[in-house]
Amino acid sequence: MSSTENKPLFLGIGPSTQAISALLTDGEKILAYVEVNYKEALGAKYSGLNEGGFATGPNGLVFTSPWMLLDSLDLVLQKLLNEVGNPVMARICRVAVAAQQHGMWMGNRNFKTCLTSMSPTGNSLGKHFASAFAGTHVTSWMCKAALPYCAEMHELIGSEKLLATTGSTAQPRFLVPQLMRIAKERAGDLASAETIGL
Repeated sequence: MSSTENKPLFLGIGPSTQAISALLTDGEKILAYVEVNYKEALGAKYSGLNEGGFATGPNGLVFTSPWMLLDSLDLVLQKLLNEVGNPVMARICRVAVAAQQHGMWMGNRNFKTCLTSMSPTGNSLGKHFASAFAGTHVTSWMCKAALPYCAEMHELIGSEKLLATTGSTAQPRFLVPQLMRIAKERAGDLASAETIGL
């Protein structure tokens, strides 16, 4: 891959359950692909990760740390940079993230400031966003802890009406049952959240 080409490049970031990947393309062919496995790369720093790259808690809770996800993004981008070099990375004109794995995070009042004050020569993402999250959990799509709140939604709204309105019955990985659970179990985290993302 020549670093003297001027053709714009596109970066795809793929966070999945066990790993995060980065794919660099010119729109016609794949120029580079790298991957970072959460457990292998960050298991020593974030204790409690199982082989799947997440932690578990009571009542079907499945989660990870928002800072682990940011650290993994730093690692995969550094790995890509090591493979292709600065001149090639400088040609990236668009970035897409395939957020196929449902996870919910909550940013506090510092989140937007952290987002708008990012610098390419600053701290790692994990350090830069150290004070930006409401709580320490990113709930995984595999989390079943909100199952009782799905039943509560079905009772309040009605399963058929919910299905007709939203196209689905309530599922524990969905945002509303998770927010209902957090309101009961981690009310302080929810109260300090100003941004909720998936």
